[in-house]
Amino acid sequence: MNVVSPRCFARAARCFVGLVAFALLQGTASAADLNGYWTLDPKRSEIGIAQSALSATAQGRVREFNPTKHDPTSVCMPYGMPRVMTALGAFPMEIVQTQAQVTMIFDAHDEVRRVMMNTKKVAGEDLAPLWLGYASGKWEGETLVVETIGITDQSLVSDAGVPHSDKLRVIERIRRLDSNTLVNEMTLEDSHAFAKPVTRNLYYVRTPEMQQREFHCAEEMWLNHVMSRAKELTRELAEKKQ
Repeated sequence: MNVVSPRCFARAARCFVGLVAFALLQGTASAADLNGYWTLDPKRSEIGIAQSALSATAQGRVREFNPTKHDPTSVCMPYGMPRVMTALGAFPMEIVQTQAQVTMIFDAHDEVRRVMMNTKKVAGEDLAPLWLGYASGKWEGETLVVETIGITDQSLVSDAGVPHSDKLRVIERIRRLDSNTLVNEMTLEDSHAFAKPVTRNLYYVRTPEMQQREFHCAEEMWLNHVMSRAKELTRELAEKKQ
């Protein structure tokens, strides 16, 4: 009779444990998979912010807001954070997920938001303000928790002109409700702009995979420049013929 040695049993046990661990890891990765193309669902999302939630200074800024004068996007500046997550004109959004970072690529202004995993920026560091700020993320089970700081005060919170200071801190808890729906529980903390922290739920639906278009906000300006130059050349030629 053949006798199986203890060493063979130990090797088989290690192999079995490894396969179970691999299966569990695969299951976790699948459940926390945010990859794909997503579009904001405005009907379900809490986009607006009540006047009562704003500080007196912010309320005054909103009353005076004129999109043609005060909206940065009217002169080809980006949406920035946190507005890019709620601006209908920014979508679709492609999410590309790796262990090192979660990248969000938006249709408008070619904005690319990078959430660096397990590499946290700390308030008070010498951070140059950015339109999208510095985003650091971590997984809590199947939820991606993102903290963003260092956002320039030139960006807006919403299309309604809600402002913020450079002390704004944005906390997001992003998870899949099902295979075709994401929910982002976003909390805004900024004592200069809000009477208290503001939390709103944003919903995104999966859209078919596509190649995002090139977005050049200044293209119309360039075409106007080209047409103006063409008119000048035409006029110069006409004068020479005379």
